[in-house]
Amino acid sequence: MGHVYYGEYLVWLEYGRTELLRSLGRSYCQWEDDYGVFLPVTSCSLKYLYPAQYDDLIAVETTMQRLTRASVTFTYAISNATTGRLLSTAETSHVFTNADGKIIRTADRLLPEFFSRSICEASQAVESAR
Repeated sequence: MGHVYYGEYLVWLEYGRTELLRSLGRSYCQWEDDYGVFLPVTSCSLKYLYPAQYDDLIAVETTMQRLTRASVTFTYAISNATTGRLLSTAETSHVFTNADGKIIRTADRLLPEFFSRSICEASQAVESAR
């Protein structure tokens, strides 16, 4: 049919979040090897807007949408890199786990720049108010 197989989009999401983590200073492999931290997917949603064609150049824009000490959500915009046409949008949610699959609260140590004191204090104040 000339269209890229729909499952390939999931691979592109993985590339996107891997490169985002690398741009933040540590590769995902370093998280696994040096810290024993894994990010299994807990949910994924993908909206196909237009088909990618074989031999298209693809761009994946990845954003860290939500981050807690134990989980992270990424959003994605997949486009044709030549035309700029948006092909797909997606979102994945992940938990931080150790090698045994146990959820761990470690994001503040892996990504300290996203956990300023004021953000943590505001979060604790909201939790206390509930």
